[in-house]
Amino acid sequence: MCDVLIVEDDEGSARALDARLRIDAAESGINLKCTFVKTLLECRDMGRHHDAIVLDLDLPDSPFPSTLAALPELASVLPPVLVVTSYDTFANVAKRCIADSGAMDFVDRATASGIRHSLLNKIMFGIWRRRHIRKAISDAPSQ
Repeated sequence: MCDVLIVEDDEGSARALDARLRIDAAESGINLKCTFVKTLLECRDMGRHHDAIVLDLDLPDSPFPSTLAALPELASVLPPVLVVTSYDTFANVAKRCIADSGAMDFVDRATASGIRHSLLNKIMFGIWRRRHIRKAISDAPSQ
C-alpha cells in the first residue's frame, strides 16, 4: 500500500492529481491510497502518517514564498515531499525546491497530469530513497 497525502486547495487540481495517480498505480499494480488536505497546517499535522506528500506551493494558509520557506523543516520531519507547481519561473522554482529546500523533487502541473507515470515514479523513487537512507543510517556502525 502506498499512502499519499495530496496538499492542494484547488479541488479540480486535486482531482486531476488523484486521477493521474490512480490510473498509473492501477497500470503498475500498485495499491494506492490518496488523502487530501488544503492547508500547510493540515499537512504538518497529518503528513507523518503517509508514505509521501504531493505539495502545492500556494495554499490558503501559506502563500508561495512562505511554503517554500517551510520546506526545509517539512522535509526533515515528514515523508518525501514532491512539489507540484504551475509557476512560470519553473527553472528558478526547481532550483529552490531541490537545492535550497530539501524537497525530494518537483514536477510542473502540466507534466503531472499529462505524462504517464511521471508523478507516480517520482513518488515511488522518493519512498524507496528515504527507506534506503534510513536503513543505511541504522546499519552504520556507531562512532
